Amino acid sequence: MSRAKTLTNVFVRDGDAASRTMLVHSEGPIKPQVPDSSLSSADWLATLVESLREARQVPVELAPPPEDEAALAKATLLENKQAGRIVAFSGLERIKASFTVSCPAPNGGTKVSGELSSWAVPTIGILHCSITPGATTFGHLARKYCGRP
Repeated sequence: MSRAKTLTNVFVRDGDAASRTMLVHSEGPIKPQVPDSSLSSADWLATLVESLREARQVPVELAPPPEDEAALAKATLLENKQAGRIVAFSGLERIKASFTVSCPAPNGGTKVSGELSSWAVPTIGILHCSITPGATTFGHLARKYCGRP
């Protein structure tokens, strides 16, 4: 299993609170899935997600992220009154997990393998570009947007 922090929306404001806010990065929709079409039914997906939650204690999601995450990130920036270059973001952890399922008889113990893709740990944050966040944070990923667009 792999987990990777990913920024899904990034807004930048340069100046005071009245300055223009620009969307500088946006990911397409992230949808939990199993690429193999023979395993893509809702039942398979729900079973795999629940199994991963139990086995790895990861809060893997079965539904797509909320559609309002970009609006929430932008609102966070608009509410901030600090001057200077400020980055607001929404993000999540992309989850990828390989699996093998053994099918019982009458299929004779057939094994089915694949990869589950989903997400976990949604976040919204703000970073004043005069601050250097920790290397393992979403803010660290947002820091690259502190340069000029």
